[in-house]
Amino acid sequence: MAAKFDGGAYLSSFLDVVLENLSSILEEDDSCLERNKLLERLQNYLYEVEPVLDDAELKQFTNKRVKKWLVDLQDALYSADDYLDELSTNAAIDATQKGPGSSSSDSWSRVVDSYIKDTRNLEHIVRRLEAVVARKDSLRLKEGAKVDMSWRIPSTSLVLSSDIFGRDKDKEKVIKLLLDDTRDAESPVAVIPIWGMGGVGKTTLAQLVYSDAKVVKKFNTRAWVCVAEYFDPVGLTRTILQKISPASSLNKDDFDSLQTRLKEALTGKTFSLVLDDVWHDQKDTWEHLLKPFQYGNHGIQGLGGLLRGNSDVKSWNRILKIETWEFSDDMIKVVPALRISYYYLPSCLKKCFVYCSLFPKDYEFDKGDLILLRMAENFLQPVEKKTPEEVGDEYFDELVARSFFQPHSTREKIFVMHDLVHDLAMIFAREFCSRAEEHEKAIDIETNIVTLPESLGSLYNLQTLKLYGCFELKMLPVSMQDLVNLRHHIRETELNKMPIGMSKLKSLQFLSDYVVGKNEGNKIKELGALANLQQSICISNLENVVSNNEASEERMSDKDGIDLLELYWSWNKDENIVDFQIENDILDKLQPHSNLKHLEIWGYKGITFPDWLGRSSHHNITKVTLGYCRNCRTLPSLGQKWHSLEFNTFPRLRELSMRDCPMLRGDLPNHLPSLQSLQIWNCEQLSCSLPIAPAVTELNIVGDNKVTSEELSPLLRSLVIVGKHLVESAVEAIKQAQLSCLTCLSISHCSSHILFPVSAIPPITRQVPDSELQKIGIPNGWPTSLAAGIINRWSVLWCQALFHVSVI
Repeated sequence: MAAKFDGGAYLSSFLDVVLENLSSILEEDDSCLERNKLLERLQNYLYEVEPVLDDAELKQFTNKRVKKWLVDLQDALYSADDYLDELSTNAAIDATQKGPGSSSSDSWSRVVDSYIKDTRNLEHIVRRLEAVVARKDSLRLKEGAKVDMSWRIPSTSLVLSSDIFGRDKDKEKVIKLLLDDTRDAESPVAVIPIWGMGGVGKTTLAQLVYSDAKVVKKFNTRAWVCVAEYFDPVGLTRTILQKISPASSLNKDDFDSLQTRLKEALTGKTFSLVLDDVWHDQKDTWEHLLKPFQYGNHGIQGLGGLLRGNSDVKSWNRILKIETWEFSDDMIKVVPALRISYYYLPSCLKKCFVYCSLFPKDYEFDKGDLILLRMAENFLQPVEKKTPEEVGDEYFDELVARSFFQPHSTREKIFVMHDLVHDLAMIFAREFCSRAEEHEKAIDIETNIVTLPESLGSLYNLQTLKLYGCFELKMLPVSMQDLVNLRHHIRETELNKMPIGMSKLKSLQFLSDYVVGKNEGNKIKELGALANLQQSICISNLENVVSNNEASEERMSDKDGIDLLELYWSWNKDENIVDFQIENDILDKLQPHSNLKHLEIWGYKGITFPDWLGRSSHHNITKVTLGYCRNCRTLPSLGQKWHSLEFNTFPRLRELSMRDCPMLRGDLPNHLPSLQSLQIWNCEQLSCSLPIAPAVTELNIVGDNKVTSEELSPLLRSLVIVGKHLVESAVEAIKQAQLSCLTCLSISHCSSHILFPVSAIPPITRQVPDSELQKIGIPNGWPTSLAAGIINRWSVLWCQALFHVSVI
């Protein structure tokens, strides 16, 4: 993870950011440290206040003076952060204006000099922080404070199951894992973590499983140990030994002796051990603790509390996610439990969590949008080689893992927050979300504007620019090139061309689309400098690329973060007089990185597709769309020329679509094992057999081509066949198939009389009155089941004349 997840005060991570920014300034400007005395004083006060933040956060609920102190400290930190941010911004702008040959230290010195000449603002900030720090002693704030857990009664294994509701499904999941003798046969001990925030019922679930008759019968040795907040491996080992083998227990603190006795007590036994109320997950400590259990006879350990799954710890090989939110009605117990879960959040996650209080209850959070908002608030700091976006993704997943968010029941990448959890965020947000300054790091426009002002370029710190529904916006301001900190440029527009100098935006992580221009400064080579692009990009107006050398300057093959690539050539009436060889060479140079998963090519004017669209290096591709490639005469190989035992054509290809490619010829791969959707529209010259595709659920073949189908997948849900040469083979395939999953069937443009196999269609029980049949043009006397299918979308049957169809 990007941070050590072991708790920390709300303000700790923010203080760390201020310290890091301050340290960077002092390191950059080392020409004269004397003039930076004020900055050094500021740094010293920050170091002085940091150790007592945990204690202050704990005491704020019982001591109003401490709460006021925290608010004053936050205000002082905001002032310092704004000052340093402005200093950094001006230095960076100065360096940008000076050009690439300028020295960064010169820029820092010049900017610091200009600010130090008028030190009144800085002096005020330092004095303000000094006054806040001076008050900490009178408040008797301590270093290294820990949360008071004295109110928590140690758990036991006893439970009155008749009082528990809504846990049967979770209970059976755990029991199934416990009783599965084939699971993890290579490991003598399996660990099943049950994790989530305090109050969701982890202990209750463990009690139900522990007391179940099947579990009691399975394990001849069982023990329940409440670990609680203070984690002592020696003491915990002694307690486990006392529970499992009282006669073998020792009172001394010799870890080796205790582990040896525990090993002897467990050797050859089938055991079940529940460690409840676990609040720490140090990898090395747990690995040492688990050593004696390797000698048991396939034992099971259940870990309750906050312990999270971690793929780096091999022993933690099963994770049970609590799916329901059965909060206790006893708020006296639940609220403290929730607060402890909040307390054990690291500081970086506390800020991200509390930020969600700004949204109303029942708000549906989009993961990507929330990450961008947190980034704009400076909550996400890059760690090592990770970008802020990657850090934000990890932070969000960690909050989901700790049950602060729940995945939406139907919408992907959408999350919700339980009302009690939202209340918790509100409790901690009352004093910590009052910052009024606008940093202008994110702009979201969702209106049909016509122009953007040139002053947009003065927003040097802008990170995210969203333009949704701006279809009247045809040009972006020239000053766009000055937004060198822009990371996400998301557009729903119809631009005629790009502004010049997009290559200067080297921080860009996401660019929704790029319109290729003809002039220097907005050609395709501008994309070459944007090495950090991620996710997806659409490149349009590719007809403006005039040579393969120009196309190669895009350097798409180096962009390993792009997994969706759309390539568009605009249609023009003279496309049939283009130089086909140049067009072929251009597309060849647009080869993407092997990480690509989704490729769309529209309006391509060459006559052949490049070899890279069939190379094994692109075996990760899951979707290919070819549209309006009117000159192309040969299908791409899609891996048919591979000579590898590892891959069979494109092994992960799930969707293949070819539309309006009238000259296209050749064969499709014989076998596409992962294909789920195949669509062929208006490819008149195509004459081939459909591939064997056992996973296909959607098949659309439309147009006057000679594509034939010898067998259909039993998983097929939707089948559309349109064309006089296609219907006969389709009907024969339907006769041979067991289409029990079919929900939509459309057959049209029959060239001759056909016998339709109604018996091959899934039965339909709905009765349809004759009046409804007449409304949709179904003659009286047709089988009611077929007519009902027409209305219900189970079966749609339309030919040039209905009387050409016989039903069998």
